[in-house]
Amino acid sequence: MELAQFEDLLMQANFEQLTVLCHEHNIVDIAEYVESLDISQIVYLFKHFDLQYLGELFSYLSLNTRNRIKDLLTSKELSDLLDHVYTDDVIEFISQLPLTNVKEILSFTELERRKQIYELLGYPKYSAGSIMSKDYIEMGKYINVLNAAQVIKEHEGLAEFMDIYYITDRDGILEGIVSVRDILFAPDLELLENIMTTDVISVNAFDHQEDVAKEFSKYDFSFLPVVDNINRLVGLLSADDIIDVVEDEATEDIHKMGGISWIKGGYLDTPAKLIATKRVGWLLILTVAYTISSWIITGYDDLLTALPSLMIFVPLLMDTAGDAGSQSLAMVVRGIAVDKVDKTFYKQVLYKEFGVSLIAGAFLFAGNFIRIMFFSINAGDAPLAFVVSLTVFFVVIISKIIGGLLPLVALSFNQDPAVMASPLITTISDSISLIIYFTLATLILGGSI
Repeated sequence: MELAQFEDLLMQANFEQLTVLCHEHNIVDIAEYVESLDISQIVYLFKHFDLQYLGELFSYLSLNTRNRIKDLLTSKELSDLLDHVYTDDVIEFISQLPLTNVKEILSFTELERRKQIYELLGYPKYSAGSIMSKDYIEMGKYINVLNAAQVIKEHEGLAEFMDIYYITDRDGILEGIVSVRDILFAPDLELLENIMTTDVISVNAFDHQEDVAKEFSKYDFSFLPVVDNINRLVGLLSADDIIDVVEDEATEDIHKMGGISWIKGGYLDTPAKLIATKRVGWLLILTVAYTISSWIITGYDDLLTALPSLMIFVPLLMDTAGDAGSQSLAMVVRGIAVDKVDKTFYKQVLYKEFGVSLIAGAFLFAGNFIRIMFFSINAGDAPLAFVVSLTVFFVVIISKIIGGLLPLVALSFNQDPAVMASPLITTISDSISLIIYFTLATLILGGSI
């Protein structure tokens, strides 16, 4: 049965065959197909199809589509739907809604689940608690394997993940974990206390999600329990949650390094007005910043009047400065993200970038000198070629050091290192390159004026 039949079955209200079709295909493929339907058809589906399946499907739809569905369902219908969505996905969706909408939707939800959702909403933004799930299975250590298997069966469809089970005491303190493999191969009357693993790696609910992502990477886990300050189990994080975190953090860094305030959501789904407002701030700042370069050039009017050929190489020097600084910035920001580089690494980064810049600068010095001497309109002008090439050499060194150290400066002030964006590096490096260029030209070429 092909997905092309989906729309026909929906219009015929043949939900029996539609159920068969949905279970024959991966839910991700179904979600992609549903996205292509008219919104009226999507809402009809969400008003009449199986809520258990729709709850899972809802999590795979784009935020734009989910919001359009929300606008066309009653608060009761939306509440019934969200009751079948795992808690971490519910939080992701309702956290972007106005508080009055959230209260109205949750007023139809059972008290225990409502308490769980409000608990998750209470955690700080970007913390482990704000993205964790409450849909897991916990058991006491004094029950046997046979009873544990019964508990698992009773929670079928209620727990998001069925691979790992958490062992807690009567106060909810995390004591160990057991896997489905442990239970399958243990004797029926064996107590969980005897088969559980007590060396449990966990994260605190108030840990930043970036730090949690590093823990997943370090231990190569698929799941991590989330505990509070007294080691009480409060939630569960899975690898798919962390993949979303890594994607969002990488996107945020890319936006910031491009001089754009972060926008959550797809590029095509984001209104042009919102994109413009996120970009224009940096552009205005840089417009003002670039006036510094103009002032520097104006300050050397006499030199440029006597040697107008100097202006030919200004774009080359400014571009080289910005590119060299941006390379170092990108490498150090990545080092902070994945290699545990922090604000204590000033000396190591300084030595590293100085070594890199000496080698790169030497190559660029030679390359530019040859190009200017033999392949430019100033061919044969050795003093000019030397000034330009020497400027490139010094500019590369200074720009790379600045680009490498500025992210660490940001860390020292508890700021995101990505805010030291490429446009900022370019502006600083441009000004320095012009000062070096005109200073060297005055010292070396001044006698020929």
